[in-house]
Amino acid sequence: MQNLVSRCAVLTVVVSALLCAIPTRAQQSAPSTVSIPTLHDWGTMRLPSTLYLDTEIPIVNTATSGTVHIVEIKPGCGCTKTDPDRTVLVPGDTAHVKIRLNVTTSQHGMIQKNVRIRTAHMGDTLESNMMLQVTLQRALTIGPSLFIPFNDAVVGRASTSEITIENTSDLPVTIADLVYDQDVTSDLTPNEVIAPRSTRTATVSITPKIAGQIYGGLRFVARGNGDDDSFNLPVYGTVTKVAGK
Repeated sequence: MQNLVSRCAVLTVVVSALLCAIPTRAQQSAPSTVSIPTLHDWGTMRLPSTLYLDTEIPIVNTATSGTVHIVEIKPGCGCTKTDPDRTVLVPGDTAHVKIRLNVTTSQHGMIQKNVRIRTAHMGDTLESNMMLQVTLQRALTIGPSLFIPFNDAVVGRASTSEITIENTSDLPVTIADLVYDQDVTSDLTPNEVIAPRSTRTATVSITPKIAGQIYGGLRFVARGNGDDDSFNLPVYGTVTKVAGK
């Protein structure tokens, strides 16, 4: 019995030594055939007056041989693109495609959109992703959102909703060019000044005349801290009742 145990131990050592002696082959990834930026960041900026941002994506054939075909360029929702200036790239060629990121007056903070690019090289298809990013810094912070809900509106009765307007800067900001759409009103006054490092709670009101979807909103320009910043605050809600019924 003791001899059997000794033989098993010797066999184990021999097998282990043989396994260690077998050379291992390092796992290698396939060589890249295209070079595409993974991120384009416009940085932190005010909402552009044009309501869009443009950039150009280069697509480079980095393969040592064989052509690269651009099969598809698909930007995320809110982006538009032009066709690349070429779709067949020999080694060393670069194609350029213009991408436009659309923004709205209801957006703030970091915005990210993905652009998916599919290329083909000698029978192999590669899918690449590029991120578009911008951080919109607004003159005022509107809360709890840039939409104003009316969840209890009825025909013929005033309904109210509150929004907070915060000035986080060290400079006063003036609410200029205040405009109301449809039957919306508020307790904001024309050219009202929001003091530095302060928050103003505003009451927005609407008296629906008919049942159905609520339309309207309020618009203004924040002025006095950097470039003018336009805000468009739509209201939403559904009127299903009539007052007194």
